[in-house]
Amino acid sequence: MNMKEINNTENNTENKESKKVNILVVLALLILIVVVIGVAITSFFFTTKNQTHNTINSGNISLQYTEDTNGITITDAMPMTDATGKKLSGIGEYFDFSILSTISGNAKIDYEVSAEKVGDCTLTNDEVRLYLEEENNGIYESVMEPKSFTPISEQTSIGTPEGVMILDSGSFTGNDDVHYRLRMWVAEDTEISELSRRFAVQVLVNAKIET
Repeated sequence: MNMKEINNTENNTENKESKKVNILVVLALLILIVVVIGVAITSFFFTTKNQTHNTINSGNISLQYTEDTNGITITDAMPMTDATGKKLSGIGEYFDFSILSTISGNAKIDYEVSAEKVGDCTLTNDEVRLYLEEENNGIYESVMEPKSFTPISEQTSIGTPEGVMILDSGSFTGNDDVHYRLRMWVAEDTEISELSRRFAVQVLVNAKIET
């Protein structure tokens, strides 16, 4: 074997070893990402059904659901009183969203706002409290006092599916909007164990147009 063949053999060996190292690095990074994601989802979070908006159209009628943020994450999932939970105001401790309507002609949009449980929740429905406010002239006022997650047993006439919790309902008859603020926390009497405490919901808006 001449010197050129020896060098080619050595280069091929080095390339193979380099590829093996690169593959191992990629696998290690993927495993790390999975671990990080697994840790991140052990806390509370809210998320919307869609990350942009939902639109229902019928002629010149539209209903838009928009969110100020993509979601909310509560990392300190410890039990607290309703009085404390209602005042949560730090970054990531509440979720703001809005519903907008544009109507031309004699028509009405009936809507329902609901919370849908998602993912693997380790807390029971009774161990979680939800609280909804609506903005009026720059001031948020209660439209649903703190209550446990209470799923409905059948689909409503507006189309809200069974198994979700209805938070509020209303109607639009013209160009209008409503702004909400949602909070969620662990109920005061929840017993803390070594297991991760997790409960997640996403907000849904269902609507029906009447002409």
